[in-house]
Amino acid sequence: MNPGAYPYTAAIDAALRPFRDEVAALIEDPSASPELNIPARAYLKECKKPLNCPVPFTGNLSAECAARIMNWIEAHIDESIRGHRANWLGLLGHAHAVTLVLAGSLQQPPHEMDPQHEDARQKLLLQAWQLQRNGVPDEFLHVDVDRECLDIFEKRLFDMSADAGEAGEKQWGKAAGLESIQRRTGGVGSY
Repeated sequence: MNPGAYPYTAAIDAALRPFRDEVAALIEDPSASPELNIPARAYLKECKKPLNCPVPFTGNLSAECAARIMNWIEAHIDESIRGHRANWLGLLGHAHAVTLVLAGSLQQPPHEMDPQHEDARQKLLLQAWQLQRNGVPDEFLHVDVDRECLDIFEKRLFDMSADAGEAGEKQWGKAAGLESIQRRTGGVGSY
């Protein structure tokens, strides 16, 4: 998925802009700002993993929303990270950005993420982290069962392998035509 194809939204910008320097510092150096209580960093320490280890949680964010967050990071953090996603994607700074976006979607009074209200901010970050850690992505919740069944049915209906038996392997008979024979044999064969 190309994050450039998914511009970040105003909600993502509102959630991340006040914490741009914090996210940038964590992307550039995961051990930066040790005084900040960052749930993803606490997770890595709890698991006795190094701070440059991937944080495998994205919560209930869709792939599209994740791409929008990546787009925001690439647009607002140092230009040197563009084209070098492997150096920050899935790591502490990116995970914290996801936590901040989830916290932005959870907050009721808009002042809760204000750094001046540290207790409310920490409580909200922990709630967002729990959602990030335990959430199920929306794409797994919205499955079109009818579409899935039709796909399976069509695959079985038009199966041209030996598994389908005599009717499947030779379903069009001897008068199948050159195109069908070539399609089944990979371009080899004739009448």
